[in-house]
Amino acid sequence: TLYRFLHAVMIPYTHQHFNEGTSNVFTEAAALGKPVVVSDATWMSNELKKYGGGLEFKKGDVEDFAAKIIALTEDYDSFSRKAAAFSPV
Repeated sequence: TLYRFLHAVMIPYTHQHFNEGTSNVFTEAAALGKPVVVSDATWMSNELKKYGGGLEFKKGDVEDFAAKIIALTEDYDSFSRKAAAFSPV
């Protein structure tokens, strides 16, 4: 699987379907213990709050998305540990 080669997963979904709908990309990343950056006010951001293995950005805000990627990179070890601890793998 591609995920084993990734250090983190960026999921900049803006479609309203993801406000309440699930994301297979997010689910796989979380299950494999990969830190993520996801859009706020979504199912993904609610799940992310349970374990803190990543950050959420303001939906549709490219500058905030970029800032969150940088923030995740700067504190990668912490986010990576939290994501790995949440993973059942």
